[in-house]
Amino acid sequence: MRKEPQIFTRINAQNVPVKDSILDVLAQEEISESLSRQYIRDLLSEEAALVLQDPNAELHEQFSAFMSEYESMTHPNPIGFRDDRYWPMEEIDGKLCLVVTNVSVWDGAIHFGSIQTVPPDVCEGQGFASQVMNTLVNLADKHSVPMSIDPVPFGSEKMGVKELTSWYHRAGFKPDPKYGGELRRQPR
Repeated sequence: MRKEPQIFTRINAQNVPVKDSILDVLAQEEISESLSRQYIRDLLSEEAALVLQDPNAELHEQFSAFMSEYESMTHPNPIGFRDDRYWPMEEIDGKLCLVVTNVSVWDGAIHFGSIQTVPPDVCEGQGFASQVMNTLVNLADKHSVPMSIDPVPFGSEKMGVKELTSWYHRAGFKPDPKYGGELRRQPR
């Protein structure tokens, strides 16, 4: 059987002769990749536009007012996370009790990252965190802003998810199906 000579009519980017059929396949793949990339860019642009069109934009002024007043009532925690602030409460057995909160504006609400009483051995169970929670709930009502929280226990053996959820319910937080069951509280 005699082999037909291959006829190369085009060259690739490296100046190597290539069959037309191979170049056609490569060109088609390149176009497909290019179209896919453009499609992804368009989707990302649309998503960015949706993010910029914040449905809670009308609340920004109220969020700012809440956060300003919150910050005026608390002190930055120099040894905690970036947004941690503390509330000095009272001294028990020579130890100053603090309630440390991590509050920020997130997902259209004033969001509690955490609330805890320290030092836990002496200060937990004294009602300090409840006092702070009541103050923050009243502040949210004053500024007409919603609140959110995830009941995640840490460090305390006294408060598990069930106990925390119950405590948040007493403060007016309810599961919101629009937010995947996250506990949210609407202003009153």
